[in-house]
Amino acid sequence: MPTTGLASVREVRRRQPLAPASFNLIAGLAATTLATALLLVGLQAGEAPPTSLSSVLFSWSPTGAAIALPLVVVGARRDRDAMLGWFAAGLLVCLVAMLLQLVSHPVVDPRGGPLGTGAQSNAALYLLFHVALYAVALAAVVRLPSALAWVVAAAGSAFALVLALDGVPVPDLLAPGTQEYTDLLIDVEVGCTVLGAVAVLAWVRAAGSPTTPLRAWIGLALALSVFEVAFNAVAAERFDPMWWSSLTLRVATFGTLAVGCVWTLVRDLGRVERYSEVELDQRDRELRGTVAVTDLLLSNAQRLGHSRTVADVAEVVEETLTSVSGVERVSLATVVDGRVHVLGEDPPGRWSGLHEGVVRSAATLWWESPEPIAAAGGTGLALAALPLEVSGEPVGSLVAVCDRPRLWSAADRELVTGVAEQAGQALARALLAERDRDAALVLQDALAPTAPPQLPGLGIALRYVPATAGTRVGGDWVDCWSLPDGRVALVVGDVVGKGLGAAATMGRLRAALRALVGVDPRPSVVLGRLDELESAAGERMVATVLYTLLDPVAGQATVGRAGHLPLLVAEPGGETRVVDEGGSPPIGVGHGSRPDVLVRLGDEALLALFTDGLVERRSRPLSEGLRALREALATPYDEAEAAASALMRLGPAEPTDDIALLVVRLGRTAGQLAGAVISHQTHLPEDVE
Repeated sequence: MPTTGLASVREVRRRQPLAPASFNLIAGLAATTLATALLLVGLQAGEAPPTSLSSVLFSWSPTGAAIALPLVVVGARRDRDAMLGWFAAGLLVCLVAMLLQLVSHPVVDPRGGPLGTGAQSNAALYLLFHVALYAVALAAVVRLPSALAWVVAAAGSAFALVLALDGVPVPDLLAPGTQEYTDLLIDVEVGCTVLGAVAVLAWVRAAGSPTTPLRAWIGLALALSVFEVAFNAVAAERFDPMWWSSLTLRVATFGTLAVGCVWTLVRDLGRVERYSEVELDQRDRELRGTVAVTDLLLSNAQRLGHSRTVADVAEVVEETLTSVSGVERVSLATVVDGRVHVLGEDPPGRWSGLHEGVVRSAATLWWESPEPIAAAGGTGLALAALPLEVSGEPVGSLVAVCDRPRLWSAADRELVTGVAEQAGQALARALLAERDRDAALVLQDALAPTAPPQLPGLGIALRYVPATAGTRVGGDWVDCWSLPDGRVALVVGDVVGKGLGAAATMGRLRAALRALVGVDPRPSVVLGRLDELESAAGERMVATVLYTLLDPVAGQATVGRAGHLPLLVAEPGGETRVVDEGGSPPIGVGHGSRPDVLVRLGDEALLALFTDGLVERRSRPLSEGLRALREALATPYDEAEAAASALMRLGPAEPTDDIALLVVRLGRTAGQLAGAVISHQTHLPEDVE
């Protein structure tokens, strides 16, 4: 395939459109700590400002939070950053709590503001907006589900409102009358300081250094918030220099966050603008003619990757070429056993000769018609004929036809050639898959029992339905035969995997199991020997088997289960049982012992052995499928065939996995009573015993 233009497109796409900005968070924290220390020294050196100024400082903090909140939300959505999303949720709670504290603070309104908030609730609001920031920071670090963030935001905001309405009992955080800090408040603030310090350390560790600017500014704001709570805890008086230090730090916290978010936005806009000017000038010419072609080829390759049959490949190729290259018709041919087969040719034989010639010569033909010519009924005709090869071997050919004058440009030829190369690979995979499926189906048909044995006093029904989805069959099988002593062997199995290999393994296991039953029919011995045979053969396979040795005269069955779904037993009264005892790992994984279990059966009991294709769905758990099967078995059935038909209706209309089902109905045997599992035993092979 020509690579003119495509190489440059691939090179551009490997480049990052814009290098991510970074921020040294550790250095920022060091500078913040130093600046905070200098601020505190300066505030302690002079007299405390007048208390009327505190209302101004109170209003600056929620203003900064309100500026930062939408910018953090935008950053979280743009970068899909769960940590930013969590912090935005906490910042919303913080903003609501700060506003409620502002309007109800005694300095602003001694009566508690419009909601009549008491002094204790006002102090609790102060604690809430700090704790909210620390809690969401920790939630982001431990990677709680992002969907919970805004649930937490809504719950926290509602709690702040209830708190402002004095709807929550709050212990005395401020001394009545004097409004001095109580020991409880100081202790709580110390606890908040510890929580905040943990949140800052966790945030810094999770964000890393260097980190993205928004994460860094949030880390600095969290550190300032911790400093504020710490200094507020140290100040045991209401309006002294230390209290002013904490209030100033609150303004610094949200001012830093707001300035940092705005600075990040402005900086990113400038970087994007500068990058765009440079890159657009350099890339516009080389991308204009090739991006569309490359995208189409990538999309076509993706669709061909999901194609499972030759017809699927032909459909994708035709849709791609007719929709984007302007051709009216596409003809595809395959090469099978040296013969060329044209797919869906209309009218028959029109392009057969052209396909034959392209395959034999392995040459590409570009027929151009700049002017209408006397061809195809007097209209202008242009066509492209290309061989399809994989590793130098022909797998087919492609013909694209235009019923009008046309010149094949370099871009046209590049596109058609690219689609042809992709079609060759997809066609080879589809041909191999269809051959695999055909061979596996033939093998399965040859091995499948044609009809259940006719045994006195027993009704037996067999069902086998191959999967309709996909092109590869599985290794499910069902088998039933009588032994010389009158007992009956019932088997269902499932080889893990698909295709001819699974079907061949199924046939080998089926034959080996029949031979082993003829030597010693006990399930524990048969399954143990079967595992030994497969291990000795060195086959890397895994299979599940449910083998039941039925004694209809004694009214009992011995069940061995190697990784398979359990046997279901239904009694005439409607009681159903799941025989999940006697289980062991699947065949092929190796296991020292293979237990079996003896089950008593009543008159007219119904046994169901099945593979997972009958009950398993992607849209529901396996337990629901088993429950539906038990409910269906609870219905009385006069014949095994009727029961099997009813159970098969529970399966999907178009199964994605093979379904094997064996239903056995016992007749009336005098003296037999319905019972439960009466023994659970493990047998070792005779040579070990």
